[in-house]
Amino acid sequence: MQIAKDDHYCYCSDMLVTVRPAAILEIIATGENHQRWASSRKREDSPGVWVGTSYFTGEESIRLGFDVDHENHFVDFLIAAPDADNDELQVMTWARVVPGERFGYDEGSSIVGLYQPRFADQSLEFFLRDRFLHASEMYRIKALAEQSAPVPADTLPGGEYLATASEVIPDSVDTVFDFISDGLEYGKWTWGRSERTGIDTQTFQCKQDFGGPDLLLRLELDRKRHTVDYYIGEKPDAMLLQQSARVFDASLFGYEQNHSLLTLTRWRAAGESSFEWDRAVLSQLVEMKMTTAVLARS
Repeated sequence: MQIAKDDHYCYCSDMLVTVRPAAILEIIATGENHQRWASSRKREDSPGVWVGTSYFTGEESIRLGFDVDHENHFVDFLIAAPDADNDELQVMTWARVVPGERFGYDEGSSIVGLYQPRFADQSLEFFLRDRFLHASEMYRIKALAEQSAPVPADTLPGGEYLATASEVIPDSVDTVFDFISDGLEYGKWTWGRSERTGIDTQTFQCKQDFGGPDLLLRLELDRKRHTVDYYIGEKPDAMLLQQSARVFDASLFGYEQNHSLLTLTRWRAAGESSFEWDRAVLSQLVEMKMTTAVLARS
């Protein structure tokens, strides 16, 4: 049976590129380069703020700024109507670039993801309709980054390096973030339902439900950006980034006050088989349902 895995609140296009994150940020988070892969031609209207003219309609379509975290390789795209004031810019999409070594890929490579949340007044059909435009941009980004170098025959296509599961939750950002950053409570079903042991503040030893050696779990938190990275491995020096989470105030996207938009991202490790990947994606869907249910119950 084919099970739909479309994320109804956020979709993300992804690609593996053979350059480091700083080079990708230069492409996706500067107005000069943004126009080379996105859907509008840019002119700088004021320092750091750009107005885009759509390649499709020939009309001005967007006012754009960039909030870039060079250390952690995040960029929030700040967007408003083309004739709006700069103080009306707000987060509407975001991107992340992660060194490929964190997933077992070659040193000097990166995985880049472009996230598009769904706004409250968007129908699901409209939201999902033009995802192919978003996905096609990843190939342009890859070509720009690698200067159209030949691609190895075994390279996975875009859309195969990560999977998202998102939900609008009727709790505050702080409540949701505190829950998903608690390695003991949140981990009761996400990394095995057996009891776990705290090794230090953010590292835990976890038994596997179906046998096999114990696993180590390490959480890396960014409270300013409300992100959590979850690293898994059998040894402290051999842990890979398996999943990430980010929480937004859902009112940014037109939802009710005191609600949160939570997006979980499952990352595909180098060499992970289709069987293992399908299992991981489906597990994440269940984890999201459990997260919302436990928060509602509590």
